[in-house]
Amino acid sequence: LFGSFWWRTLPSHFPCTEQQMESAVNMTITANAVQRRSDLSQKLTCSDSATAADFFDYLDVVMGSDPRSEAAVTADAACTYALMLHEMLYGRGKTLQELEDYSSDAYTIAQDILQAMDFEGTQGRIRFLPGSPDPKQNVLIEQIQNGVFNRSQEKIALAEYLDGNFHWTGTEIWLPEGTTALGTGSSTVDDTTFTHGALGPLKGFVICPPGMVLSPVGNACKACPANQEYVPSLGRCICTLGYLTTEAECEGCPAGKYSTLYGSTVCKSCEVGKYSSEFSDQCTYCARGSYSPEEGLGNCKLCGPTLTTINIAAVNISACVCAEGFFGSGVESANCKTCPLKSTSNSAGSLLISDCLCDEDLLMTTDGTCEPCPAGMYCPRGASVAALLAASALGFPTSDFDIFPVLKPGFYSSVKDPLSVFACAS
Repeated sequence: LFGSFWWRTLPSHFPCTEQQMESAVNMTITANAVQRRSDLSQKLTCSDSATAADFFDYLDVVMGSDPRSEAAVTADAACTYALMLHEMLYGRGKTLQELEDYSSDAYTIAQDILQAMDFEGTQGRIRFLPGSPDPKQNVLIEQIQNGVFNRSQEKIALAEYLDGNFHWTGTEIWLPEGTTALGTGSSTVDDTTFTHGALGPLKGFVICPPGMVLSPVGNACKACPANQEYVPSLGRCICTLGYLTTEAECEGCPAGKYSTLYGSTVCKSCEVGKYSSEFSDQCTYCARGSYSPEEGLGNCKLCGPTLTTINIAAVNISACVCAEGFFGSGVESANCKTCPLKSTSNSAGSLLISDCLCDEDLLMTTDGTCEPCPAGMYCPRGASVAALLAASALGFPTSDFDIFPVLKPGFYSSVKDPLSVFACAS
């Protein structure tokens, strides 16, 4: 019994009239968890020693609260969350940072933990139905019914619901235009039989197929709205990845931001070295030749012509160096010079002209030009006269770093003048 109607004291500028509020609230059907377990001697899982009776005694005596206070629901919700966090941190080895990052992996693990949840709470044994967010516990189906001349208001228990089954109390269900119905016995949603009042039948109960949701307009099943996806474990449509949940609709994440969770309420900024286009569910590393010095960028900044970066995901312009085929100090394109004709630098970031290597079958002379390999010799890529003379002076030691021309079979030269090549006598 609610007694006085709370909306009768609303200010005059409230958008709804008193009659509209009474019409909207009257006959509303609600589903609430049974808020007081029957076996009050049961010890509560989230307490060192307290029983359910101790909890409700505290509400009744200390707080002066109704035994069916929603504090019981809140207590069990807090216990559920605490047990899940404990398992995430200590059982699964996740860090606080991983939880703060809202990763899809952490979200999936949290769902798995909740699916396996089983503990003793203030309302009863708390479990969840497989593949469903609904608790596997008694749910009380009630209806708000206004008394004669709207002088009183009561919540009338119609049925209890557990594991897909209704247990009807035999109380009349009020329907619009004076219609009533009466559910009796035990039944499921699909096979409930109603005894009807004299003024008309109960409208058909619509069960939507997977992927669709019930619309209150026309009592019909509809597909999810744009930018939403149906999530079976939640049984409803929520904003898809790359979108932000607002009061009215799903708003796409702007360029430079992303969301990795269905129903996300925040779009996170991309880190330095990354970027994203709008409506993204992840950030992309900046490609070679570009960098991202700030968080939340929609595009990476280009190094410029003749410049590149050694690696992807560069975070500063200082990472820009001369590209392959050029040499110099980098950072600015004007500082990079083209390697001599028929040569190229071995890798990005070459600083000196000596880093420019002649192509195969060419030999770099002492003046830095690439000339044809002498007859009777094979010149690998990067071979130079300087390397040949140095190797000759040392008796041609083997080294992975010295690249010099070598004699072909049937030819010879002297150590003192290795470039003078002669054919062997037949």
